[in-house]
Amino acid sequence: MFTRNRNYEFTEKTCSFIQQSKDLGCKNFVLHGSVRMGCLGDSEFKDFYEEDLKFLTPVVEYAKKLGVVCLLENGSYSLSSNLSFCEITSVPFYHIKLSKELGLGLVVDLGHAALSARWFNKTLNELLISYFESSITPIVVHLSDNFLENDDHVAIGEGKADVGVFSRVLTL
Repeated sequence: MFTRNRNYEFTEKTCSFIQQSKDLGCKNFVLHGSVRMGCLGDSEFKDFYEEDLKFLTPVVEYAKKLGVVCLLENGSYSLSSNLSFCEITSVPFYHIKLSKELGLGLVVDLGHAALSARWFNKTLNELLISYFESSITPIVVHLSDNFLENDDHVAIGEGKADVGVFSRVLTL
């Protein structure tokens, strides 16, 4: 679910998907953050955060009424020369802040995290520690790899991400 469209109709559609998930016996519903084309600065993220919070609040409240737990997946960056985009949830600080404020769980996509680590000039290990020390529950790990330029979703070990970090995460 991308939250880039914040009109009433989209909120209703998202809630209907949550209802369908509940009807199928699902207990969790994964939300993706907003895609932002060409975003570069922290000041832009502050505005995006408020927009995402406004959209997500009624969606999360609806899910809670149904007993469905919403989880917010960390975002990704595209670093290719053809396309530059990121998601508000690419920034661990905003991802964790949104999750805490709304009472959401986290989905930590390791491939997305590898791209964010490269973007912020951090190690993947440093980035993952910020998630796992956030005290947010539940945390679900999404295993994927990439070539550290785009969100390729290749099998673990086929890309360039630090696979050793992936195996350490699985032991947490």
